[in-house]
Amino acid sequence: MTGARPLQPNDVPRLHLRYDSLFTRVTLQEHVRDHPGLAWTNDHYEYVVAARWKSRDAIGDILELSGPGGGFRGLLPSALRDSQWPERRAALIEGLLGGLRQRGCSLVLVGEKEAARSLQPFLALGFEPVEDIVYYRKADSRVPRPSSRLTLRPLRFADIPDLVELEQRVFPWLWWYGDDEWYLITLLADVETNLALLDGRLVGYETHTVRGDHGHLDRLGIDPAVQGQGLGEELLLLATRRIGQLGGKEVGLSTQRDNMRARRLYEKYGFQVMSRGLRYYGRVLDPAAEDLLARPRA
Repeated sequence: MTGARPLQPNDVPRLHLRYDSLFTRVTLQEHVRDHPGLAWTNDHYEYVVAARWKSRDAIGDILELSGPGGGFRGLLPSALRDSQWPERRAALIEGLLGGLRQRGCSLVLVGEKEAARSLQPFLALGFEPVEDIVYYRKADSRVPRPSSRLTLRPLRFADIPDLVELEQRVFPWLWWYGDDEWYLITLLADVETNLALLDGRLVGYETHTVRGDHGHLDRLGIDPAVQGQGLGEELLLLATRRIGQLGGKEVGLSTQRDNMRARRLYEKYGFQVMSRGLRYYGRVLDPAAEDLLARPRA
């Protein structure tokens, strides 16, 4: 049989869990219990598991797809040993997509690790490139002292609704964070988020992570209403200097490959393109998502 069905917590002990799985049986049971409909299985106890992309219901993120139990616990290609596996695999993926659609999901992405493991089955089912990411690295955190138009203050829980509203003006739809994501970020010990105020008004923000001597600029955005005044440049300098104050001896960041305004700014201050990039693949479930993906960035 090729039929797929939602995975239930009591199915998990019988699954052919991948040897390199992102989950233990305990954590997978918790995921299935907390997020019903985000994992599917079949009568062979193969499975596919998804999550909410950036804690958003509108976008799904396929984390893991198993294979037949004879394929070294789901890792090795098994089509030569089991001619029905490609059909069952397609049914698992389509079952998951149907479940996500019922949950109101508009777009489903293939997670980075799963795409690296085996992208071809998803391409065969209509997944296509949706975004290209380029990575930058600066070998130090030294930058000039910026002007002093902006005032920074740490993000507080009470600021999150205003921050989410700002973010949706600053970033393309794909890269918005859900409220849950922001609440989690505020609790992480090695992550800081600072709001940028101009004459007391919220106009931007930046988020960075420092672990050991490595810093990463996670988010940086300025309200489109005040862009073109050099405020994004000032915020970049402030964030980079803050990473240095926290011990970061190098700074990494990423941006969309076609965001040439941001890329020119980063390169101006010594950020260099790394050879490794990343392409995201997805399948649109709601035609409205195609318009959102195509919307020009601010």
